[in-house]
Amino acid sequence: MRKKVPGFIRNVRFRNVTVEGQSGDYLVQMEGADAEHDVRDVTFENVSIVGSKLTEGSRRVRIGKHTENVRFREEAQ
Repeated sequence: MRKKVPGFIRNVRFRNVTVEGQSGDYLVQMEGADAEHDVRDVTFENVSIVGSKLTEGSRRVRIGKHTENVRFREEAQ
């Protein structure tokens, strides 16, 4: 960040994504900087990491503060 001001993330969809390779501690982490610079409306559809489907309860998912409306779907629509 050249101006040292965080942005925000909105309306993102990851669809039919497969991570392959060696087993490891892969992590999908989402957290906004503050209430104004947040993460919102992110959808994961049919995403898997080294053979495991990504779900809300997955150990590979960490949703932090200033994050809302993150959805997980197994089949792409």
